[in-house]
Amino acid sequence: MKLHHTFQIYSVVNDAATHARNLRSSPDIGTYDIPLSVFYNRASASAAYAMVMRDAYAEFLIFVHQDVYLPRGWFDKLEKEIDRLSETDPRWAVAGLYGVRADGRRCGHVWDSGLGCICGGPFGNPVAVASLDELLLIIRRGAMVSFDPELPRFHLYGTDIVLTAYSQGKSAYVVDVPAVHNSEPGRRLGPDYMEAYEFMVNKWRGQLPWPTVIHPLVNNRLRLTFRRLRIRYKAIFRASTMSGPVPDPAAKARELGFETPQPP
Repeated sequence: MKLHHTFQIYSVVNDAATHARNLRSSPDIGTYDIPLSVFYNRASASAAYAMVMRDAYAEFLIFVHQDVYLPRGWFDKLEKEIDRLSETDPRWAVAGLYGVRADGRRCGHVWDSGLGCICGGPFGNPVAVASLDELLLIIRRGAMVSFDPELPRFHLYGTDIVLTAYSQGKSAYVVDVPAVHNSEPGRRLGPDYMEAYEFMVNKWRGQLPWPTVIHPLVNNRLRLTFRRLRIRYKAIFRASTMSGPVPDPAAKARELGFETPQPP
């Protein structure tokens, strides 16, 4: 079986079991023999991805979390959305599965195990966004945008590459290609997030405020400190409402109608 576009997949991994249970088990990767490159224990996702983009050769590069499961039929759906997006806006550079519009409204269609719910829902045509969640990013290689090797840690590189695209006269979108984000509950914003956040504020100060999926980029550090405390408070007092990874992401995808039935 063949796709009419070429893809490469990249993932920074710190837990081999999580990777094997989720991303590695995604059936289309084997069905279509899509190259999957894994990078263990890196200090910065953005730096790792910037390095590998230099030697990439596929039309479309997918950068994805280790805990994401891509349901059967996912790449067929992705190709249709890519074709539709390219017809709508040939300038597009970056796409993702979940993001936030310029007015702060969120958009996507993803099951998040940490939250125990579907985030968003079906939405049809691609939606222009100001920021993308890093759970999965699709880069059109011909757009000539890349990640910043100086951005520390593992946060906000989705926002950074979207801002880079817009600064070059290109664009970013969310596409409706559902997946399972088999994540742990997010209980706090740690110092690693703060480090990436401060880097982004300094780098893009002339564009602020700028929306992100978690908290807008702003010059006022007190607002982010309050946000960190608020998330920690919710984690303590609402722990019983939080979910966690499912043992079989394929079964969850079938339950949600995300997975194309396997031919008999």
